[in-house]
Amino acid sequence: MEANVVFHVGDRIDAYDLDGWWVDKILSKENGSGHQSVFFETTGQELDYPVLKLRVHQDWRNGKWVSSKKTKRNDVLFWASDCSDLVS
Repeated sequence: MEANVVFHVGDRIDAYDLDGWWVDKILSKENGSGHQSVFFETTGQELDYPVLKLRVHQDWRNGKWVSSKKTKRNDVLFWASDCSDLVS
């Protein structure tokens, strides 16, 4: 939805799905096919998602979308530490 935006691992983003915007986070770099790995907080799913359906996170205030002050996620390391038992 935003042209030429580069997302980075840990960025807080919104993904357009099912007629609405969902707050998510980027888990990996763009994979060359126009998709990025996105963690959907509401469902706990990790999906490759089309970059064209992603935007920098925004908040709904007073009837309009405004830039959010929270663009980076601090819990990426926490998420990674949850997977530490998968690494031998």
